[in-house]
Amino acid sequence: MQSETYIAFINRLINFYLSNKKNTIAYGQNICTGSSFSGMTRDILSTGCKVINSQDSENLLTGIGYGMLLNNQSSVYFLKQQDFLFLGLDHMVNSYNLIKLQKKFEKNFFTIFFITVDSGFEGPQSRINKLPSISSLTNIKSYCINNQHDAEVIFRNYFSTKGVNLISISQRMFKKAIIRSKYYKLVDKVNCLIEYSKGSSTLILSTNFAFIQAVEFINTINLKEKLTHAHMSSHNFVKNKKSTNYFSKFKKIIVVNDAKSGDYKLLISLFEITKKLLYLESSDDLNNLTPNQDKFAIDINAIKKFKN
Repeated sequence: MQSETYIAFINRLINFYLSNKKNTIAYGQNICTGSSFSGMTRDILSTGCKVINSQDSENLLTGIGYGMLLNNQSSVYFLKQQDFLFLGLDHMVNSYNLIKLQKKFEKNFFTIFFITVDSGFEGPQSRINKLPSISSLTNIKSYCINNQHDAEVIFRNYFSTKGVNLISISQRMFKKAIIRSKYYKLVDKVNCLIEYSKGSSTLILSTNFAFIQAVEFINTINLKEKLTHAHMSSHNFVKNKKSTNYFSKFKKIIVVNDAKSGDYKLLISLFEITKKLLYLESSDDLNNLTPNQDKFAIDINAIKKFKN
């Protein structure tokens, strides 16, 4: 039996959760025509929701979502790529602050569901991978789907949570089989922190879309002790007892992040817990705007040196 792909699994969850929220308005450019975002919103008309195939005007479309929130209407805005979030930042900051002051989202939600273009060899307007910065600037918690388990947590708890939600998927993983882990344990629902393997007193904490790189690294590196692996599928870290107690168990923590910016709330909290912290992020030259492979690789030598 052929394995279900990442994008087919995401599509199935979108349609399932929208089918249970029939009063929701789903909208975006070409969401029910053409390739439907390479399959992300395929068969969305079957959900029974009001579906609007809109024009291409991201600032306006973002404002419409906030306007519907002001009028007690829930909606999901499907967006082609993370870059286009920049065009709606004024609404995401100022309009949302006004809505929060008026307490206009007691029961309703506005979710922006979008693709992070991280597949490589893209042009300068299609390679933004800076969700930690966007989340920090707007003070909106955001979520990145890496596998079956974090997808289920994110959809169940944050796809239709009251207020504004940002959920992203990775274009790089579209055609790959959806990852299912034999072992997983939800540590902290607020930050979508899940443990995927138990090992030594050294934790490798992957973030953003770096889950698969961390798994491949653990399976191939030759260390005396196996690393414990956990993944945090959210940005704009919220410090709480569950995450603090979990991180406090480890003598050393290695953070691997494939985004082009970091969640500094997370890093500051980790540094308060342990001074033995190694942070590895993308080493790409951000000034190189020519098409390139845009591939994140974990620095094996840095980790071996840190472990010793």
